[in-house]
Amino acid sequence: MKTRFFRVAALGVAVVFAAGLFAGCAETTKQVQEHPRTATGAAVGGVGGAVVGGLLGGGKGALIGGLLGALGGGVVGNYTEKKQAPREQALQETGAQPGQSAISVQQVTAQPQTVAPGQQVDIGMTYSVVTPQPNETANVRETREITFNNQVVGQMSVDRQRTSGTWQSDVPVTLPQTAQPGTYTILASVTAGGMTNSRTTTFTVK
Repeated sequence: MKTRFFRVAALGVAVVFAAGLFAGCAETTKQVQEHPRTATGAAVGGVGGAVVGGLLGGGKGALIGGLLGALGGGVVGNYTEKKQAPREQALQETGAQPGQSAISVQQVTAQPQTVAPGQQVDIGMTYSVVTPQPNETANVRETREITFNNQVVGQMSVDRQRTSGTWQSDVPVTLPQTAQPGTYTILASVTAGGMTNSRTTTFTVK
């Protein structure tokens, strides 16, 4: 199945800070309407954080993200997605029986695993979704959370409608020149129908 590309546009910046009150990043939520057009990715970050949204063609929702602290000033790039396998394989991978719902994250990747400040890290995830009936769709939320020194320094979420099968999606993040050296942990999770499954991976800035 041909990969579909969606560019991410900055819809706005929402930063609320009291001096000395926050060192981490709070999840932000914003609703946007379905729209078939694409738009260009945008820089996020700064002292506090940012909300970055993009209209996605072919489904509902928006890519919402924020980078701050050790990643402040980085760039969230173009979200891509594709269906890798049909319902039959998703049933095998999740162990679900016909008539059941299931969700399972198979893999989370950070490529490359070692980067320098100013370079790009592609955060990919592969997961399976099973709906009770073959023709049903599920409302799925993908979340990628980046932590550094036990602080959340980035979080990106996207809501999509998925048919049963195995899906792969990718969000590239260009690190700022000021990215601090060390190991960054990515927690990638998928939520659907009250169920959540997740996996972690790491990348290192040198």
